[in-house]
Amino acid sequence: MKDKIITLDINGREYKVSVHQFSANEATVSVDGKEYVVGLSDLGAPKIPDVKPTPESVHRPAVIHAPKAAAPKVIHKPKEAGDASHIYSPLPGQVLKVLVKEGEEVCQGQTVCLLESMKMENEVHATTGGIIVDIKHQEGASVNQGDVLFLLKPVGN
Repeated sequence: MKDKIITLDINGREYKVSVHQFSANEATVSVDGKEYVVGLSDLGAPKIPDVKPTPESVHRPAVIHAPKAAAPKVIHKPKEAGDASHIYSPLPGQVLKVLVKEGEEVCQGQTVCLLESMKMENEVHATTGGIIVDIKHQEGASVNQGDVLFLLKPVGN
C-alpha cells in the first residue's frame, strides 16, 4: 500500500500523519517522523474482524443472494360481530389508558380510554351503549385520527 498522508487538527495544532499500513484492527502511522501502531478502538472505530481475501475471492465475482421474502406478520386478528359498532379515535395521539375490558358493558357517553395528543389528555367516549367485543390498541400504542379503537356490540332491548 502506498503511504497515505492525512492532516489532523488536534487541540488546535495541525499534524501531518503518514498511514503506512491499515487493517481491521490497527494502523501503522508516522507523526513528525515517529512511527506508531494505533488500535482502531483508540480512534473511536468499532472493532471489525480481520478478514483476509483468499485467491478465489479475489478472482471470482461475488455472488449475492437476494433474501427470501418473509411471510407477512399478523399483528392483530380482528374479531367479528355481525351488528357491531366501532369507537374511533377522534384525533392522532398515543393511547395512555384503556378504561374498559373485553366483555364489559358500556353506556353511551362513558369514557372508554384516554389519549394523549399534543401533550394533552383527551377522553374518548362510547358513541353508543353495548358490550366491548375487541380492543384494537393497547396502552402505549400510537393511533391516527379515525383509527378504530374498540369494536362494540350493541345490547338488545
